[in-house]
Amino acid sequence: MNVLFLSSGYRGSYTYIEQSIVRAFQTESIKLIQNQCINEFSFHKLVRLCQTEKPSIIFTVLGYKLPQAFLAWAKSQQIPVLCWLTEDPYLLDQSLKLAPNVTALITVEKNAWSYYNDLGYQSLHLPLGADYSIFKPKHPDPVKRSDLCLVGYPYEDRVELITYLANQLPIEITVAGNWYPYSLPKNVSIAALWVTPEEAVTYYTSSSIVLNSYRKRTQTENKNELGLEGISPNNRVFEVAGCKVCLLSEKREDWSTWFHQEDIPLFQSKQELVETTEALLNNEKLRNEYSLNSYETALSSHSYAHRINQLVKWVKEKNLTN
Repeated sequence: MNVLFLSSGYRGSYTYIEQSIVRAFQTESIKLIQNQCINEFSFHKLVRLCQTEKPSIIFTVLGYKLPQAFLAWAKSQQIPVLCWLTEDPYLLDQSLKLAPNVTALITVEKNAWSYYNDLGYQSLHLPLGADYSIFKPKHPDPVKRSDLCLVGYPYEDRVELITYLANQLPIEITVAGNWYPYSLPKNVSIAALWVTPEEAVTYYTSSSIVLNSYRKRTQTENKNELGLEGISPNNRVFEVAGCKVCLLSEKREDWSTWFHQEDIPLFQSKQELVETTEALLNNEKLRNEYSLNSYETALSSHSYAHRINQLVKWVKEKNLTN
């Protein structure tokens, strides 16, 4: 298989995600061609690249920035285009605009996958994984020590959750992300505006508990007119599990496919969050059990190598290559 990998054109965390995907493709012994100018989406340059390299498939993350003319050209040449839609269901409107112009949709969200199937699109449900050469156990940093940390964008509901928890329990909480505009309780420390994956690992492994919560479907930044609910885990779950720390996550419906009950404690309300946090902080043995269980599950099933292996098998089963 000859895979042309095109960058999404987005920066930030996507730089690291795409690097991990590229490494995972390489473990499959697949000939991987990369567009060297990651923000270069000139129709003529993309066409020339395809004519020179003759890919079996074109693969990209998101695909929102690809020129419509190029997608039409690829379809006319019968070159399959596969897009990994990593922002579903939050940017579902954009995914649906893209859908008629590509060969297959790979989505991180189970509800989106069901919706695409109902519309007759070729699709696969495949959450992002984690790069366990980065997300791995590490000695705690005493300077970054906390009882609980959360690394992520301060969506309104997430700010309310952290504020409520901090007001209910006299614990040390660290948040990383663009939290500076918000007035937070005194026991909440803002670590940084943005952190690299390597820095995130330091915060995770220096905390007794890592908190995971989800973006809501009503968030103003969303482009999801259907109001499709997200029910699948985010990639933070797989990343934190690789660090061998105790993750406390908001519960989602599509959970048992990816983790066992004994891997990660879950909460469904603010009060349950407070109670579970307190219980975990008072029981180091229990935290260690969760840490070990989630770590073993992550390494056995949730690396990017696992995901790309699943993807390649699916592509071959569906006979999608050119």
